[in-house]
Amino acid sequence: MKSVNAKYELKDRAYLGPTSCDNDLAFLMANISGVKKDDFVLDPFLGTGGLLIPPSHFGAHCYGGEIDARVLHGYGVGRFNQKSKFKLNGDKPNIYLNFKQYGFETPEIFRMDASNMRFARGEYFDTIVCDPPYGWRATVRS
Repeated sequence: MKSVNAKYELKDRAYLGPTSCDNDLAFLMANISGVKKDDFVLDPFLGTGGLLIPPSHFGAHCYGGEIDARVLHGYGVGRFNQKSKFKLNGDKPNIYLNFKQYGFETPEIFRMDASNMRFARGEYFDTIVCDPPYGWRATVRS
């Protein structure tokens, strides 16, 4: 597992935010959730998308929800990691950059409030992985 994780280390990831989840923790969460190829996985608190990197690695179809439009469009919250070996080539830094960096299918992303997910009432997703916001390092402005 260590050799797989090394490929996705935060220090080399193209797009980071103030609350980017530790890579080892993200892989542990995906493993505990039993994520496998062709599963449908949701992260309702998407942030910069780090929790969807491991499910993408395992071949899952990923979906994310985020209430903060600044995060979705790369305005001021996330940033391009200058230490990354990934080259922008005219791309604007945003959530999709990490998936492009690793050659993964980009996730479907919804701007939504996770406390009001109407589609979650059905059986649409095989698993949900998330790191809910605690309000310490990141808050949503109204």
